[in-house]
Amino acid sequence: MDLKNNKEAIAIELITKTAAKFAGLDNKHHLIVGYIGIEGSVKDNIEMRRIWDVRKNIFKSLASNDYFFIEDPYLPAENLLEFLYWLEKNGIPCFGPVGVGVLHPCFKDREIIKQMEEQVITLRGSIGKRFGFGILKKEHVHEVLKDELRKQKEMFDPANILNRDKVV
Repeated sequence: MDLKNNKEAIAIELITKTAAKFAGLDNKHHLIVGYIGIEGSVKDNIEMRRIWDVRKNIFKSLASNDYFFIEDPYLPAENLLEFLYWLEKNGIPCFGPVGVGVLHPCFKDREIIKQMEEQVITLRGSIGKRFGFGILKKEHVHEVLKDELRKQKEMFDPANILNRDKVV
């Protein structure tokens, strides 16, 4: 959202119950709503700082507990809840900007990531929303996007010097 032209914005961040325990939070789901507007003031700067620090450092907390493989699926709003149930059922900690449909599930190993990708595709979501695609995710790139990427690659790297044969 362009804050220069808008007078207010809302950011909605989720920390699942499984992720909360590694972050030292109460054993429940947490929804952090950040409101930026031209009116009002912060009621409790200390509490706001504490919550934001938890959110900012959540991946460090998860990685220090061996959940260092982070993903970035996008899910349409109507299928987001089903995906969150799937994550909880499988004990997968997750956080992220749920307000835009992007989540960051974290994994100890890559084995269950394939199952997560299948679940996301089944729920009409997409893989690589924020972090992009790479060698490990190239089979999930839609053909239309592959064509767009090839055209951009040809335009900016006509000699095919950079990342030869990596993604597309």
